[in-house]
Amino acid sequence: LEFSATKPPLAAEAIAEIWPPEVPLGEVSSFTYLIRPTILGENSGFDQIEVETPFGVAGVDSVKATGLTDYTVQIGPDSTSFSVQLSPPRGVGDSGSVIEIFYRAPVLRYGTAFRGWVRDTTRPAELPQPLNQGNAADEVLSEVLTVRTSISNELLTRLDVDPPVFSPNGDGRNDVATFTFDLLQVTGAVPLQVEVYDMAGRRVAVVHDREARSGEMAFDWNGRNLSGELVPPGMYVYRVSVEAEKGVDQHIGTIGVVY
Repeated sequence: LEFSATKPPLAAEAIAEIWPPEVPLGEVSSFTYLIRPTILGENSGFDQIEVETPFGVAGVDSVKATGLTDYTVQIGPDSTSFSVQLSPPRGVGDSGSVIEIFYRAPVLRYGTAFRGWVRDTTRPAELPQPLNQGNAADEVLSEVLTVRTSISNELLTRLDVDPPVFSPNGDGRNDVATFTFDLLQVTGAVPLQVEVYDMAGRRVAVVHDREARSGEMAFDWNGRNLSGELVPPGMYVYRVSVEAEKGVDQHIGTIGVVY
């Protein structure tokens, strides 16, 4: 058995909650992330907060805290987290003072958790301290870091094909068509297919055929068929389908190829 510990601890306790705890499924919603640290004399304090955003973050709008004079925000490389650097750092004098972070993010699955940590960037070798969900502020009736969503039978939403007519002739303009959509409400990996058919119903291309998890999807079609050759100009039918425990959801539309 092996474990690591931060000594001295950053805070005796760090409680956090999120508001609102329920939002529409598949939409970008505005959240307030509230943190109430208890920092005693034997604690070193912290100067950074990191929040996990499993399906990306649309933006961090502001940060409020007593005595806070400045802050900087950094979005993670894949947008699945962000960090807030606080100035000055939170110390003993800030114990019990609530920090509020206002940000926007989508929720694509019921029960999405927005976990968080505090760090002391002056001690990079030390571990971050996780935030525990609970009553961070009396005026907010949440006490959780897990967000519920509205009930929906849809698994695929916000499907778009850009451009709807493209010309894969290698001139560097409109050479690929991009299928974008959100995959919702799946808790594990499920089969996902993006296929292209001609107007006679024959499958001519497979853009994607493997398992995927809830999230924002984007797949490119270069206008080539199953043999790697460019398809003839004309109209084609695309089919995006996913199979999960709750059933099969599919979207069908048309896409044009010109030269």
